[in-house]
Amino acid sequence: MGRPLGGVKPPERLTDPSQVVLKGPENFIATHIKTMLCTLPGVNGNFCCQLSRKCFKILPMKFPRRRGFAPLLIFLLATPLSPLLAQTQEFTLPQCLSMAESKSPQTIKAELQALLARQQKQEALRNLLPVVYAIGGYTETNSPLYAPILDNSENGAVGVSYDGFPFSPKWYERERLAALSRAAQYAKIQTKQDVALTVESLYFSILNNQDAVADLDKVENRFNRLRLTVIPRYTMGRAPPFDLIQVKSSLADLARLRDLLSVQLETDETQLALILGLSPNKGLTIKPISALPAIPRFSYSQVEGSPALASLKAQADAAKMGLKEARGQRYPQLVANYQYGYGGPTMNDTIVGHVLSVGLRLNIFDWGQISSRIRQNRTSVSLADNALTVKDQALTVAFDRANAQAQADLAEMKRLEALLPESRRSAQSTVERYRRGATTILEATGAMQIWLNALLGERAAYYSYLQDLATMQDLTGQGGPAAANIYE
Repeated sequence: MGRPLGGVKPPERLTDPSQVVLKGPENFIATHIKTMLCTLPGVNGNFCCQLSRKCFKILPMKFPRRRGFAPLLIFLLATPLSPLLAQTQEFTLPQCLSMAESKSPQTIKAELQALLARQQKQEALRNLLPVVYAIGGYTETNSPLYAPILDNSENGAVGVSYDGFPFSPKWYERERLAALSRAAQYAKIQTKQDVALTVESLYFSILNNQDAVADLDKVENRFNRLRLTVIPRYTMGRAPPFDLIQVKSSLADLARLRDLLSVQLETDETQLALILGLSPNKGLTIKPISALPAIPRFSYSQVEGSPALASLKAQADAAKMGLKEARGQRYPQLVANYQYGYGGPTMNDTIVGHVLSVGLRLNIFDWGQISSRIRQNRTSVSLADNALTVKDQALTVAFDRANAQAQADLAEMKRLEALLPESRRSAQSTVERYRRGATTILEATGAMQIWLNALLGERAAYYSYLQDLATMQDLTGQGGPAAANIYE
């Protein structure tokens, strides 16, 4: 066995990690790992050197000299340290909206649907162009009846056919698919708006839960100090058992509320990370919001011009074009065909010429198929118009509700914001009075609970107000990354 790695014993106390140098070419990997560890915040030089030396002390000299072992050893030792070296990135709301717009599965699906609708429209447009084709054939037979005519005969021609004359159903099909393409484009915009609203809701919910946990910690600290006051008094018999039980019950309520907030916070962070295309296990830190934007002046005309209504209007137009397409099948269909080529009964008797044919087709009796299609498309038109009316009414009601809710949340936030100093002073004074024996434990814990409710209510009203603004932007089609600048 060779001598162990580590030729120099490190000093017992180190003030500068850079002073530790492991000499010898066999300790290059150990020095590299030690340097990487020393770059981590909060890690001292003694720990770095001891850890790096212990990692290599058990290895014989011959192992590092083998070809390819050093890179493998560095990878094996650096892999467990990768979580320590990973830096948590802080995302702002506009950044989250931009990432969701390009990476969320909902927007990707909407973009693919819009692309498919656009390709179908292009196909319908090309169906109105003439078709150029080529045909050819060779016939050989041993039948006594057809041999004099078809034996060894051949033919070939280049032709053009066209059936897109006026009154053809293909013209209405093109208009229908064009309307569906417009509907898909508006639906894609609306999907992006909905994804932006979901991201904003999760963003505000995460911030609200984080602030709530911080407020709980603040109040819990006061309850713990109150518990330390109750315990000596209870021990000496100056306080009834109810006082200690009341404080412990209040602390248990705070712990239960913190657990619920922690679960909701973890769920929101995971959902937001998935929408942004990030790993749920990766640390996600979002930037707090402190701005208080005013309520924008939206009008009902902006609601009527929202992408959701525009998509439904385009679908209604497509249904009307489908009705015209079904009715067009009753009109005479004109078909023209032209061929130029050669042919003959035998290979030695071929002639060159052209053929022009024009045909007219009129459906006389089809067992009610066209009438059934017309009735179906007429019903589709009624359904599309009804869906448009229902959506218009729903957006109007939602806009009024969001506008009224925003005003109510803003007023509630200002009331609670003014109440916070008074509730905090009341809680402090009531606890001090209890310590002097001038009041009961119920009044002390009740004052603390009122202060906590004011803290949580003020934050909830603030983020609910921001959520109302985001909802109004979504209803009017004004949402997205650019609209998030009002929160900066």
